[in-house]
Amino acid sequence: MSIISGTLVESSGNQALEFAAVSILKAGNDSLITGILTEEQGRFQFEIPLRYRSVKVEFAYLGFKTLVKTLS
Repeated sequence: MSIISGTLVESSGNQALEFAAVSILKAGNDSLITGILTEEQGRFQFEIPLRYRSVKVEFAYLGFKTLVKTLS
């Protein structure tokens, strides 16, 4: 298993974004592997099977532009 974790914060004030949607997508076809909401402090953590060598992490929060990052 691989672990993907972090804290989602607002760039202008470093305020935690609680209950933001964080999704893990297959890099090849963007199909959903799993998804969660951040905790009250903006934290999130996933355990991803090693068979997914490359994934996209999508961050979405109401009022903010959705951000997608590719991890290999």
